[in-house]
Amino acid sequence: MPTSQVLLLAADQQNVKTVATLLERDPRLAVQLEPVQTLAGGLARLTQAHPISLVLLELNLPDSQGLETFHQLRSQCPQVPLIILIEPSDEALALTALQEGAWDYLIKGQFDRSLLTRTIRYALECQHHTLALEEKTLSLQLLARQLAAAQQKLEQLATVDELTQVHTRCHFDALLLEEWHRLSREQAPLSLIIGNVNRLNTFNHTFGRAAGDQCLQQIARILLRLVKRPADRVARYSGQQFAILLPNTDMTGATHVANLIQTELGALELPPISAQGDCISLSLGIASRIPSEDIAPSLLLEEVKSNLHPPPQLEKEPNFIGQTRQVGEAIRMSQLAYSYSF
Repeated sequence: MPTSQVLLLAADQQNVKTVATLLERDPRLAVQLEPVQTLAGGLARLTQAHPISLVLLELNLPDSQGLETFHQLRSQCPQVPLIILIEPSDEALALTALQEGAWDYLIKGQFDRSLLTRTIRYALECQHHTLALEEKTLSLQLLARQLAAAQQKLEQLATVDELTQVHTRCHFDALLLEEWHRLSREQAPLSLIIGNVNRLNTFNHTFGRAAGDQCLQQIARILLRLVKRPADRVARYSGQQFAILLPNTDMTGATHVANLIQTELGALELPPISAQGDCISLSLGIASRIPSEDIAPSLLLEEVKSNLHPPPQLEKEPNFIGQTRQVGEAIRMSQLAYSYSF
């Protein structure tokens, strides 16, 4: 153990000499004694850079008396062990000081070198272990904060697409299931829109992957701006697909959202990717139904994907309307698909 600085606050010079002599006779105890006669001097020493490891304290000093001396010193250095040096008649004060946080007490004239050094050594060893434990605790707390931050980052990566900053497909599927069960209980409609970015691979090949990423980011920003109700969700459903979940929204409302998307995306100015003037286009498939616990939410996805890729005879039409029909207790409402350039 390195040399420890021991502050001796004592007005009794004979007591100072006794303590110094006893400590000098024990080479195994590496301490440097610093005698100070007043409380003010002791408090000033405690503010200096080189730390004090332990304090030997007389309660009666020229500028402070009794437990007040202990209280002031304790408030200044609550982590430093305090050993009280008392007269035989002051043992009651020492016991009170012990109850209030003093480490130990020694009665003047009744301790020898062995008792003094053993008391100091034990206090220093305990202090050393306490500080080491506190340091480990701080390290563990720091590690815990770092792990929590890493966990939060992992959770974010699992729920938010890094490129477009919308939900990931995995998180979107969980949200779809949650809303399906909720709206099944409420018997309220749930609409789903899936948009497919056509010719994205050709765009990437022509202008570079970075340009393609910027295009996806532009689309995502527009979707987030238009789909703004708290319960609405936008996700990157695959590399070139976006999904929009619209709880408590029927086909009319979903069609309105799709029209807004069409208008906003149509205003984007992107360069053609062929000599014929072909541009990136976006196909939108829409489906809406009132959920039922007897039907899996995957049926809604199948309906949207079916509308996203209409039969060949309908592909030339700018949009198509399906027929409303009854399916069990659930209603499949009108369906609409878009395919357009922007």
